[in-house]
Amino acid sequence: MSFLSKQALLIAAIPVLLFCVQSSVNAQQSSASVLPANAYQSPFGSGWICERGFKKANEQCEAISVPAHAYLDTTGTSWKCERGYLNVDQLCVAVEVPGNAYAVDEQYGKGWSCERGYRTVEAPGTRKEICERVVVPANGFLSETSLDRGWDCIRGFEISQSGCVEIVIPANAFLNRNGKAWECERGFRQNSQQCVAIVVPTNGFLNRSGTDWGCERGFAKTGERCAVIQLPANAHLDSGGASWSCNLPYKQVNEVCVAGTP
Repeated sequence: MSFLSKQALLIAAIPVLLFCVQSSVNAQQSSASVLPANAYQSPFGSGWICERGFKKANEQCEAISVPAHAYLDTTGTSWKCERGYLNVDQLCVAVEVPGNAYAVDEQYGKGWSCERGYRTVEAPGTRKEICERVVVPANGFLSETSLDRGWDCIRGFEISQSGCVEIVIPANAFLNRNGKAWECERGFRQNSQQCVAIVVPTNGFLNRSGTDWGCERGFAKTGERCAVIQLPANAHLDSGGASWSCNLPYKQVNEVCVAGTP
């Protein structure tokens, strides 16, 4: 094809290209023209977004019904109750704060918490919750929550039906880190309510935690003693030192090492 022929074809194609571009523009304008009321074109491409205070419903923007004592949230697509009100069946109902309590900012739940020194209980003969004063026993203190008892025992004491009773620490024991129980010292183990000495046999040693014993390298734990490991011919102690393996190229058959491919 000659140069002139190619040029003629290009010139002939220009009207078609212009028609396609114009059609695309018209389609976009047509799409923008069908925006529903209270909506705007999405800045991220095709489609539209409802204005603040409206939500998408059936391809339209429907006004959000905000009940009394409520306000639109930060998204503008939903609502929240004002402080001192709770969402109950899509209405904002005033919170009834009992004595010795204060309102909290929450949409669900009770809407209040008891003051320090009081705990949540059910009023006798009703299902209504109130705040009752916490009675702290001797050697106790107020806890950080108004739930449950509302108090705890100081270090070295434990909770009982009568309040806080002192933890009896047996000989060779000490209070643990949280102060609520005792543990045996290193070299002793618990037996009922006592700490008994750990008997370490010959060729044995206390483990790292000090609560049990193990055998030195070349010995194995057998009952309450450390028995020497009997190495068969062509064998060696393994890395742990408490068992053995056959030297290459021997393989283990029962308790001996025999020649062969391992």
